[in-house]
Amino acid sequence: MLSARDHKRWAAALEDHVYRNASLELPSCPALKLTATAGMSEGEFRSRLALALREKRDAAVEALRRKYGTKLSALEDRERRALQKVEKEKAQASDKTLSTALSVGGSLLGALFGGGRRGSAISKASSAARRVSGASKERADVAHAEADVEAIRNQLEALNAELEAEVARLESEFDPATIAVETASVKPRKADIAVEDMALVWVP
Repeated sequence: MLSARDHKRWAAALEDHVYRNASLELPSCPALKLTATAGMSEGEFRSRLALALREKRDAAVEALRRKYGTKLSALEDRERRALQKVEKEKAQASDKTLSTALSVGGSLLGALFGGGRRGSAISKASSAARRVSGASKERADVAHAEADVEAIRNQLEALNAELEAEVARLESEFDPATIAVETASVKPRKADIAVEDMALVWVP
């Protein structure tokens, strides 16, 4: 018991025992590659996880909005151009309709009261009839332009719905209440083990 050599031998045996058998049990989250520090409770560790998850979620949502932002901007630009085309087609159709109405009215009056110039009046009436056909085409162009606007708006709604669904998925994926927390066993390194004092104690 008084041999210093034996004390060193026992200290080495104790170090070996600790190295082979002892471990520190700590809360751990493999998904985030995070492990609690010594002395941290699971509640404290979950608070740390919540902060890390919130930061990851915000970054993921921001990246997602940037990704969809390009597509949404392109569609919104197409919608603006389509609306401008509708207004242009409506203006052209309105002008054509008014011009046609005046032409038809004038031709009919000429045919009824034109006296000896009935042939010329009939020719004008035929021209007016062609204008009516042209006005119908302008109205069809308006309808096509409006259909284009509606189609683009449907695409915008679908893309926005897809974006919101992706955001909701991220919210669920980064929910602190559902993230898995496990227990990690941390084994000591041999170089970190040191027996600073050895003593023999007995109880009479």
